[in-house]
Amino acid sequence: MNGLQIIDLKKASFMDRLLKREPRENAFVEINNLLACVPILNLDKDSIERLLQKHNVPRGNARPRLLNFYAIILKDFLRNLNLNNQELENLHHLRNIFSLELQEVGSIHRQIIHPIYKMHIRQIISDGNLSEQEKEKLKQIAERLYIPKEFAEKLYINEASAYLHSVLDKSIANGMLSDKEELELERLAKNLQVELTFSENARKNLERCRYLWKLYIGELPIVKTPVRLGKDENCAGFVKAMMYQVNNSRVPVRYSGYHELRGQEDFGFHSGTFNKDVVVGKTITFIDQGTLYLTNCRLLFSGTN
Repeated sequence: MNGLQIIDLKKASFMDRLLKREPRENAFVEINNLLACVPILNLDKDSIERLLQKHNVPRGNARPRLLNFYAIILKDFLRNLNLNNQELENLHHLRNIFSLELQEVGSIHRQIIHPIYKMHIRQIISDGNLSEQEKEKLKQIAERLYIPKEFAEKLYINEASAYLHSVLDKSIANGMLSDKEELELERLAKNLQVELTFSENARKNLERCRYLWKLYIGELPIVKTPVRLGKDENCAGFVKAMMYQVNNSRVPVRYSGYHELRGQEDFGFHSGTFNKDVVVGKTITFIDQGTLYLTNCRLLFSGTN
């Protein structure tokens, strides 16, 4: 009954027998068995209090376990994803005999009931559409679960927005956002009756994705520049840049120091250079700083010098 089964009492440990007391855990075993075989409305606060006092369990220490009993019974009532008036009356009576705070019970309801409602939302909007029939169905589910209208609306907006953002993430996975993909997002947002909102950084990232798509399909923007361009030459963008020149270099490396004396088993020290080599590499020399322009014909650097 009530999602609970009768369980056996715990055997007393050596210390319990020595102190002539029963295990404190048996207080919750007896409460469990009481809830498992007696209708909730037939129980009273004194029956719970007597069991706690019998096993010397302070009310404050018992609160987490009593909250757990409440959560188990609530889950059992929600097996059909519905709460009727009788079940609500039982839950209200259970809260009173357990002396639970309304805030504590409300937290349990949010943890258990809200995920059920969100599961229904995800199932209904999985096709990217919300018909009037489906909207009415969600309303009825929220009423059966006794979720206030404002909370139900907030849960729906959060889930629908999360769905839209997941579609958006897939669309820009390649770093670009095409016109077709953006139209599809607008269609989904309209069908789901929600609005996509973005932070300032997210909006900048979307602009960049749109810009990269236009570059990909060859639609280069035209930007005015202070430098003179050739005929039919247009600038698509510019960035601050520094110019360096790469040169080949040949660096001599000289060796000196200890060396083995030919034909002898000892070493000598050569005071001068007795061997040399040349290392070929590249060096980078700073030339100028200025602006690099991307045109439809070339890369053009305009420096301060």
